[in-house]
Amino acid sequence: MGPTLNPDPDGNGGTIGLLVIGTKRGDPSAAPRPAGIGASHTERHDEALHTGAVNILVTASPHWVSAAVLLPWARPFVRIDGTEHDAQWKQEVAVPVDAGEHVVETFIRYKGFAAQLGTGRVTVTVHQGRDVTITARTGWANNMPLVPTEVGASG
Repeated sequence: MGPTLNPDPDGNGGTIGLLVIGTKRGDPSAAPRPAGIGASHTERHDEALHTGAVNILVTASPHWVSAAVLLPWARPFVRIDGTEHDAQWKQEVAVPVDAGEHVVETFIRYKGFAAQLGTGRVTVTVHQGRDVTITARTGWANNMPLVPTEVGASG
């Protein structure tokens, strides 16, 4: 399905136009979701138990002072044991891992740039059947790291 122009998306006679690319209107299953984003904690935990893995759950948030710059212009990322995962501000991302010790790094990239900035690092020990929750937060200035902190384990 190619791009289509929908001149009246809500059917109320307005003149706003939207460009719709490749999905049918009203079909929520058509839009792919990044792994780990959008599923409930219970769904991820049940899936992890089924596969024998547990999750490291990471939520990245900007400081309220730097949020005006970071929210529109930068994206958070999570790297666990050298494998990079996309994240979204203020949304939990679940990464399935095996029990044991893991190095969790968090950083940002400004949109359109490949450089990773403000890398923070924490080492966590994950026990079988217990997810580990980490929050990562930037400092008040844009040059401060996205610091990950372990806040607990659940399961």
